[in-house]
Amino acid sequence: MKSYGSGMDLTLGFRVPHPTSPINGERAFHLTAREGDPAAFITSRRPPLTDVASDTVFSLVQKWLETCENSHTKCPKNNFIPKLPTYVVDVSPTSSGVNAKLYKPSHGEQAKYLCLSYCWGTITQVTTTKADVGEFLQELPVPMLGLTIQDGIETTRRLGFRYIWVDALCIVQDDDKHKALEIGMMSHTYKNATAVISATAASASSEGFLRTNRDSNLDEFLADKPSAVFKFQVQLPKGSIGNLTVAEELHFSKSHPLNHRGWALQEHILSTRRLIFSFVELLVECREHDRRPLRESTLDYGFDDLTFPFPKVPSILNWNFETLDCVTQWSELVYIYSRRILTDPDDRLHAFEGIAREIEEVSGKKMHYGMPEFGCTTLAWYSPNPETVRSARAPSWSWASHDTTIHHFLSRYPNTVLTYEANARFSGGELVVNTHVIINGRTWAGEDPRQVLFHCYPDLSVGLPSQSDRYYLRLFTGKGLFTVHDVHDVVLILESARVGAYRRIGIYLGALFQGSWPEEAQEIMLI
Repeated sequence: MKSYGSGMDLTLGFRVPHPTSPINGERAFHLTAREGDPAAFITSRRPPLTDVASDTVFSLVQKWLETCENSHTKCPKNNFIPKLPTYVVDVSPTSSGVNAKLYKPSHGEQAKYLCLSYCWGTITQVTTTKADVGEFLQELPVPMLGLTIQDGIETTRRLGFRYIWVDALCIVQDDDKHKALEIGMMSHTYKNATAVISATAASASSEGFLRTNRDSNLDEFLADKPSAVFKFQVQLPKGSIGNLTVAEELHFSKSHPLNHRGWALQEHILSTRRLIFSFVELLVECREHDRRPLRESTLDYGFDDLTFPFPKVPSILNWNFETLDCVTQWSELVYIYSRRILTDPDDRLHAFEGIAREIEEVSGKKMHYGMPEFGCTTLAWYSPNPETVRSARAPSWSWASHDTTIHHFLSRYPNTVLTYEANARFSGGELVVNTHVIINGRTWAGEDPRQVLFHCYPDLSVGLPSQSDRYYLRLFTGKGLFTVHDVHDVVLILESARVGAYRRIGIYLGALFQGSWPEEAQEIMLI
């Protein structure tokens, strides 16, 4: 038994080199104690708070929100009272026994509110329709709502808020005009909420997030994670005995269902604060701090399900719009988004609309079919997996015309220095590019992009035009893609769509065309 007196100092944590550790080749160990243990004052680290419905957790969340609103310089202050969305759910019980109801604020009415981010799932859930609006304004059928939505209502009420925005209830689902209006307002809806409740561990609205068995989730995670744990007791100055544990810090990387959904990305990106109900415990995140548990534990949550190994995309507010960095950051955002699942593929642009509006507001640059006016470098996207059919939801020059994962050459080669860039202007669904063009000039060998020097990616696997009917448009030329001194072109491969208009069918990176570009530039219209 160790003795602990006022004159002694106890090391609270240490790191040792370890080649297989995912972080800096080190393994970290920390001293922990249970809340209420006589030795708890020695360390701030505690076991994970798996009972997320407990009064302790809700009290800590309220304190965190208060701290964030009053002292975080990058987060909205306590006196920020936003305009309410078109509809919200009023969770304040009435004297007549109404548990919750849909509420339509008066024009310009202001109040704080929360948002719910969750997976709908495949089971039919209660939604607001034109036939139900009148009834729901009187009272919502709370027992018939999905358990996730019921938990959202309870969480809102216990945190002291009156209103919560839930898409299934606050968007009239069979009113296309209202739905389009609300989708266009997503950036404000999520950004103006005091916090977004993220039910990340629930794969359907029927599952809930407050009372799932997180202890078993933690046990399952730890079962195949051999780690060093050393428990010991200490004798404290007044004779009491304390219990301490030295445990290895583990990096929690279990995949959460919500982090695979397309709609949820903008709900994450746009929110100023998030209450993340993970598989193990409640995590909090804001503009000032990355995700973290309410109390320090031995679990590290630094790895996002889908961003690794790409760097975390910074808040759009922090993008550098004066350099190529903004193109790299935008392309990484598109990459993360394009990997996610959409129940309806035609929501490809709809579920990105809030992000697009935020980029417009922050940068002052317009967005066109998911493409920002950052210059021709944004057009250097590609997919390693060509499709058989291109969607008609977007022009051929937009990544949104594809349903596959989208990559970008500048994200792949971030040290590129431009020596030439074409000029472009948008006009509705058309893009006019002024640059050098080669007509019927080169081929890619045998239709297999792997046979061509460096990189060539066709957009489609079938229906490509003959070699004599292809056009090659110089997007930009860059140095340093592979080595410090190399120079390569990024080239769009086109086909004729109609007289005077062309359609993208692929993209090429390499030196094949150098020395062949005509001296005179010309305007090419892409559709």
